[in-house]
Amino acid sequence: MFRKKKTKKIVNTYSRDLKELGYFIDEEGRLRTLEGKFQWRFFFFFQEFKRDSYIYPLLTVNAGEPYTFEVKKDREYNEGLYDTLIDILCELAEEKLQKDCGLIKALVPLGATEEDIHSKIFLSQDYMTNDKMIIFIPGTSHKVGIWSRRVLSDSSVMDGSMITYTKRARELGFAIVITNPNEVFWYKGKGVLILPKTSVTFDTIPGSESPEAHVNYVFKNFVIPSAAEKIVVVANSYGGHCAVDAIQNNFDALLDKIKAVEFTASTHSIDFVKSDKMKVWIRERCRNWLMSDQPIGQEVIDPRFGCISVSSGSELNEYVTSTVIDEIFNFIDKRVIKEIWDDVGSDLEEDPELLSREADILIKNEDSYKIFSDNDDKIVFEEAGPVKRLDSEQLNEYLKWRLKDTKNNNKHANTITVDQEVDGSNFLDFTAEDFERWKIPGGPAKDIEKVINELKEICNNIEYPNLLIHFYYAGLSPIDDAIREANRLFDFYSQDL
Repeated sequence: MFRKKKTKKIVNTYSRDLKELGYFIDEEGRLRTLEGKFQWRFFFFFQEFKRDSYIYPLLTVNAGEPYTFEVKKDREYNEGLYDTLIDILCELAEEKLQKDCGLIKALVPLGATEEDIHSKIFLSQDYMTNDKMIIFIPGTSHKVGIWSRRVLSDSSVMDGSMITYTKRARELGFAIVITNPNEVFWYKGKGVLILPKTSVTFDTIPGSESPEAHVNYVFKNFVIPSAAEKIVVVANSYGGHCAVDAIQNNFDALLDKIKAVEFTASTHSIDFVKSDKMKVWIRERCRNWLMSDQPIGQEVIDPRFGCISVSSGSELNEYVTSTVIDEIFNFIDKRVIKEIWDDVGSDLEEDPELLSREADILIKNEDSYKIFSDNDDKIVFEEAGPVKRLDSEQLNEYLKWRLKDTKNNNKHANTITVDQEVDGSNFLDFTAEDFERWKIPGGPAKDIEKVINELKEICNNIEYPNLLIHFYYAGLSPIDDAIREANRLFDFYSQDL
């Protein structure tokens, strides 16, 4: 009886020296190939002296070419080489963050030594005393100080790591906190996010039992105790969820300190946020840059995040963070340094069609009215039955009725809750009976300019309460969605006067 001889599995080993692997880093931080002849000589030499291995012909390369994944017709080998190169590039990035950017390594939990079970983060030396701070939170599967493994290998060490972000932030006078939510298990003397097997022996890292726990620990022990009064957060991918979780758990302490949160390809969800007050805060102070083929800076309608979503102009998630660096720091300079407090979406171009589609998406209650602007710039209320159109006169009456002077509407004066406060002003909490009354608009029409002026006077020149009530009862929930739509519709019709 013949039996097929078992083929021994080839175990690939790799040098930790870039030159021996056939690569180098050029002056711009890009991974490039050495001369093809050197690669051939090294790999033939290496394989000839390795027991039970084979010689594979390498693909031809030219000196100075970008890294490509397929070096051999052997996927396992290529994956191993890629992981080795990434490890080397990550170590280089850590070195540059410390030497070139002046950051220091801090061990987590506080008081841990190198011999203890620990994770690590990077800080600028002035993190406790600087009144301005920027916090970087990466996504999953990245080592500390890294935004994207793919960008690290395909573009440059600068773009794939947090080096450029750190340098730009330091130029603006910010202290730096680089979190590390990817070390939750202690395995073979180091922190890891994923264990190779469920049966292996491991320990959890105190204070970093999960990515969320790690970010919470950093906020409580490094951010909140510091002197920082102007804080900016840049969070990528799952780091966005970790940021929202940490802010929610420390909301009272961070409410006024965090001036802006810039998400990049974030995976957070507004449904995770519990209070209406924080939902309003997210709407006003956060922005999410998304993968999109639309021009950079163009708004992308996506109600999942509870904040303005904007196109990064990148069609790959991994490149979003590096693509929008200029837009992010221009915004930081404007809001935090120059203290120009426009809405996060104030520089976005609005048009009736965009308003139409967004309002239609945001209203989730099928029994509610769906609101949008048609080509004639009229407001359309659509329900299960016939479509009702409000002409300009009806719109005027609608605006006038919906915003009653608080002095003449005392029966609702005591129905305001804390979470419904906006910039110190409260909106009227109309009852279901009031809403039923409004469904059949009537009464004398008034000039829209006069109505708007009256509304401004009633609201003490605070713009968004004048349409907030309608949107809230028309089905826009949470309340922050209603605030945004009220602002936009008000601005749209004001421009036509």
